[in-house]
Amino acid sequence: DRNNFAPRIGVSVEGPRSTVIRAGYGIFYDTLAVGDSLFLLGLNPPFVTFVVRNNGDVLPQFNLETAFTETASSTPPSIFSASSNLRNPYVQHWDLSLEREIAKNTVIAVSYLGEKGTRLRRQVNLNQPPAGVAVTLDERRPYPKFRNIFQFETSASSIAHAGELRVVRNFSSGLGFVAAYRYSKILDDATLISMLPQDSHNLRGERGPADFDVRRSEEHTSELQSPYV
Repeated sequence: DRNNFAPRIGVSVEGPRSTVIRAGYGIFYDTLAVGDSLFLLGLNPPFVTFVVRNNGDVLPQFNLETAFTETASSTPPSIFSASSNLRNPYVQHWDLSLEREIAKNTVIAVSYLGEKGTRLRRQVNLNQPPAGVAVTLDERRPYPKFRNIFQFETSASSIAHAGELRVVRNFSSGLGFVAAYRYSKILDDATLISMLPQDSHNLRGERGPADFDVRRSEEHTSELQSPYV
């Protein structure tokens, strides 16, 4: 997509008492991997036809000699589709941090980070029937001549915010360590492309914590120099 403009900018300002303020913003585009989804288009009629019939001792409908002679489909087909507007997904990233030296070779940093995902991949069922009794399931579909119409599209989104506190001591006099604590929250409306929405006609109902949402995380590393080395 030649319209994918991805600017990036960073600013760093040094203040008094070994204080440094950093800020950055950037747009990052993802490659639109559509191989598996577009491959499913080849399973549509007339290339592939699924025929479902009851068969048994009580209601015999075919045998091995006549199983493939009947070409009429007994059930409406399910089909696969792709949106005509498949744009590349992209993520906006921004961050702001304040660093200050609190002791010799020791720095404390407070950071805020944010990310917003746009045009993320998802799959929906355009022919999902609204709620109702089971006997009228197919009658309530928007397109009654078909069963499910699975569409691959780039209409999902996400938003993430995180705050982090980090203390770093550069290795000196036989000691160095890193200690960090982060609190974050990630919301989206389509974490896994293989998962259909509970209601494809109400995608706002999918908004919630992402499957990989981790609210709290800690990091501790240290280096000690042995006196016997």
